[in-house]
Parts: sequence; structure tokens; C-alpha cells
Amino acid sequence: MNINAVIQPAGFLLPVSLHLFELLMTEAGDIPAHKRHIPAVTLNFRDPDYSVERGGYHPVEIRLVHQEDEWCLDYATDFGYVGTVYPELEKIIDISWSQGYVWHCRTGDMSQRDARELYKLWERNFLSYHACGVYTTHVLWES
Repeated sequence: MNINAVIQPAGFLLPVSLHLFELLMTEAGDIPAHKRHIPAVTLNFRDPDYSVERGGYHPVEIRLVHQEDEWCLDYATDFGYVGTVYPELEKIIDISWSQGYVWHCRTGDMSQRDARELYKLWERNFLSYHACGVYTTHVLWES
């Protein structure tokens, strides 16, 4: 992806690594030539073997929004199966830079300090899983 920078909105800073930025830019690839104005791109990372019966790696969705000539992190959501009789895929962790919060299914909205700690753990795990090749990636360019 041809970009100037990937930034976080002012006032809500998490310890996002350069490694994550580079991974997102690599996975997104080049903007399709037939698209004129791209307001956002969503990347879906899926473990094809993830299921209720076998477990596996949680699906992750990350969205970047285009603001002027920069790409900004919008949100990252980690999903997992919840429930025993009729399990459903639900949000486990929701990180929103644009709305300024980190949410966990067991604790709700988190303080800035706790959010930073959870984010560091989540990012480290996500990057490790990606490096192991467990994900297939689907890219959706919005227009």
C-alpha cells in the first residue's frame, strides 16, 4: 500500500508497534487501480481450522481509515466462540482508536493503564500467530 504514515488519533495512544503497521501495509497490498477514492480498508485474519470443536486461533478484524494522505487505525476486534449449547462467534476484545476505548467481554470498558497492558499482550500474540502462518487474510477496500 502506498502511504505517507499510519497514525493513531491524538489523545488515545496505545503502544502500537512498527511491526504491526508493516504487517498491515504488506497484507493490504496495493490499492486497486479501479478504485478512485478509498475511505477505508478492512483486513480479516482467519484461521481456516478454527471451530467450536477443535478450537484454534481467534479471528481478528482490523480496519484502517484514510484521512487526508494518511492511514489511521480505526479498530481491531478479536472474536471467539462463546456459549456451550449453541456457541456463537462474539467479540472478545474490541479496540477502538476512533472511539477511544478498549473493551473486553469479561470486564467491559478498561482504564487507560489496563487497556495498554491488554493491548501489548494482544498485539504480541497476534503478531506471533501471524508469523506462524495460521491466518488467511481477506482484504476489503471500501469505496
